[in-house]
Order: sequence, then structure tokens, then C-alpha cells
Amino acid sequence: MKQTINFNDFYKAFQDSRPSNFDKAGLEILFNSIEQFEEDTGVETELDVIALCCEFTQASIKEIRDAFCIDISKENPSQEDIDETVMAYLEERTTVCGTCDHGEVVYQNF
Repeated sequence: MKQTINFNDFYKAFQDSRPSNFDKAGLEILFNSIEQFEEDTGVETELDVIALCCEFTQASIKEIRDAFCIDISKENPSQEDIDETVMAYLEERTTVCGTCDHGEVVYQNF
């Protein structure tokens, strides 16, 4: 037996078991990414909050840069240079689901 869920159900499932892994904007990006994957492949995804928290991360550009020791080779780089370098690093290595309006990125762990 399968159940189709909407974003509110998805959001509630995370709030009930892992409320600090993603904020609402990050969950919207993740939900839309999963729905797009299902549409593109025809493969239905089971909602497993813990597995999704292990497979995906929401983090700021600074957190990503620090976690992966991303070298910004320019002297006195602008924030735009830093953002572009970090995003290019991620896009070369994994799937980027999207960026929140407040600048955090949702990506698949690698």
C-alpha cells in the first residue's frame, strides 16, 4: 500500500523526527528535487526521513567551504567569487538540489 504525500506531510515528518536538519526553505528544495527525480525517472521514492538526512545536507557557503577546505585562490576574493567557487566545487562532485533565498545550499552528500 502506498500513500501520496504533499509538502505539508513531508514537512511534518521532518519536524516530528529530525527538526534541525533542514529549515522549511531547505525542505521545500529537497521535496521539489525528489518530486522532479520521480517525474524524470518514473521511480517512486519512499519517505525515509533518517535516510534523507544521511543522504542530503543543507549548509551555508562558509560551512561548505570550511568542511571541504575549498581553496579560493584569488587574493581578497569577493563574496561572489567565493560563492561561485564553492558552487562549482559541489557541482563537479555531487547533485546540488538548490539554493535557499537566504543563501544556504541543499546538496547530496558525497
